[in-house]
Amino acid sequence: MSEYIIIFSSARRKGNTYTAAKTLASRLGAQTLYLDDYKINAYDYEAAQHNDDFTELMEKLLKFEHWVFASPVYWYNTTIGIKNFFDRITDYMDDKQLQPQLRQLRKKHMSVLSTSNAIEGVDAFVAPFKLTADYLGMSFKAHYHARSNKPNKITIFGRSQRPRMARFNRLFHGVMINK
Repeated sequence: MSEYIIIFSSARRKGNTYTAAKTLASRLGAQTLYLDDYKINAYDYEAAQHNDDFTELMEKLLKFEHWVFASPVYWYNTTIGIKNFFDRITDYMDDKQLQPQLRQLRKKHMSVLSTSNAIEGVDAFVAPFKLTADYLGMSFKAHYHARSNKPNKITIFGRSQRPRMARFNRLFHGVMINK
């Protein structure tokens, strides 16, 4: 099995993000997974039984060491599929039986592949991925970016920037505590 998996989501299954994900997959020797093929219900505070594919998907993904999330940039945000995926990880925090699986993420790596019309990737888009990786104990490795009109040309921006993110976390945390 490959060390890398590229988890991509987009309104267009075979659009620019797909092309960029396939290009990066060939460079990394990675497998790809179209997240929108899976039914992932929204997180539920009531912890109601979710009749969806999330648990099965997590079991599959935990076999990979490096997760690369690929998404077009929609108003400085990721797709709803990736957002739902991250929200549902909360199930693993809430359920004591699932917590050992959640702890496996501490040994994993995360990167992001963005696609947009911009020449460079947008920091505001990447920040939630870096913060999520940090929160889950994952090591954020890289931000890859492809322009929409050149999805086969991928640029790598800043490898892990933990010191900057640590400062950001302190500033953000301080703002939230003072509210």
